[in-house]
Amino acid sequence: MSRFPAEHHFAGYVGGTALLHWAFAAVEESVSGYIRRSRLQWACTAPSGRPSVSELAAQWQFADSSHFIRAFKKEYGQTSAQFARSSNRTQ
Repeated sequence: MSRFPAEHHFAGYVGGTALLHWAFAAVEESVSGYIRRSRLQWACTAPSGRPSVSELAAQWQFADSSHFIRAFKKEYGQTSAQFARSSNRTQ
């Protein structure tokens, strides 16, 4: 099993997918949106040197590097490369 569970893994803990979706609706977020946002947060904070975008996409279970780039830019307003450069300047 992956370190980063998918929706069906969470569903087993809470009593099924319908209950899981109902619980997330209460906080106005989808289950898949929460999982995607969590994976992006891990990608930003996990110390792993200077991995390529393809390596990050694979490590955090995105379909491919273009999917990772689009999701990252939508969440943070910049590409992962821009984020890394700005993070390096502030350290």
